[in-house]
Amino acid sequence: MHNLLRYYYQNKYKIWGVIIFIVLLILVIQVVNFMVTRMNGQDSNNPISSNISSNTLINNKETNSYITGDTSAVTGEQINTTNLENARVIIENFISACNNGNIEEAYSYLSDECKQELYTDVNQFKTLYFDAIFGGNKKNASIENWILNTYKVDITEDIMATGNANGIKTQDYMTVVEEDDEIKLNINSFVGIEESDKEQTVENIKFTIMNKKTYVDYEEYELQVENNTGSRILLDSKQSTQSIYVLDDNETKYYSYSNEILSEFLSINNGFSTRLTIKFHKSYSLDNPTSDIVFSDVILNYNDNISEDIERQTIEINV
Repeated sequence: MHNLLRYYYQNKYKIWGVIIFIVLLILVIQVVNFMVTRMNGQDSNNPISSNISSNTLINNKETNSYITGDTSAVTGEQINTTNLENARVIIENFISACNNGNIEEAYSYLSDECKQELYTDVNQFKTLYFDAIFGGNKKNASIENWILNTYKVDITEDIMATGNANGIKTQDYMTVVEEDDEIKLNINSFVGIEESDKEQTVENIKFTIMNKKTYVDYEEYELQVENNTGSRILLDSKQSTQSIYVLDDNETKYYSYSNEILSEFLSINNGFSTRLTIKFHKSYSLDNPTSDIVFSDVILNYNDNISEDIERQTIEINV
């Protein structure tokens, strides 16, 4: 103790000099942060069309969210300023509602498609999305256009609010859609649904594409298959994980999540039909649209026995 006091008295000017320097440094940082926040806050009140450039950060003081640039991260194309403004407003409103614990308000920003597909009621939204990502903590959001009206949103903890510099980062993809003249959101990487009633008959098997659901990481088709062959058929033996796939215009194959398809839906008696939901490992892109769905292991005249020499058919359906 005496040694500590002796050291203090011998070096007190140096010690106090270091303390004063640290305090001044903290004050300078706070002043700079305040000035930057005010500048960004003023920018956010101006029309995006007159201010945005490829390096502009448009900050919102309430949510601490910002848009990084005005070009697509995937294609490099310039984003329409009106679309960019619509995206900024609704995403920031959604993040702000979640930050403030206004769960019903946040849920109201979702499209009917998103609610139907992912969160059929506000309680499900709270449990599966709000609690998992926000959990009562305030978050910041970095918003970057990914492709067309889909935005990559990095959601991180607000360091100033939590004091945690090593907070969890969550990445989501949100798609801005227009619904009944209102701007809405599809979240959790859900891009949208395309309804269809396209029909095609091959080998007396009628295929009807009911819809296509697009996610950032995969696409999913709902099919109705009607067997009019005169005998029982098997659409796939599941002996291979690469026998059901989609093709793009370059003939590139994208295989199905075959493990998710129940075997009983692949066997169809004559005169009966079944509905299949098939997911494919194909990321959302404009450059390689899907052209065909292929079943390469179809067995006609199926009788529960699959021998090595059994005849197998390949059926290709244009989408």
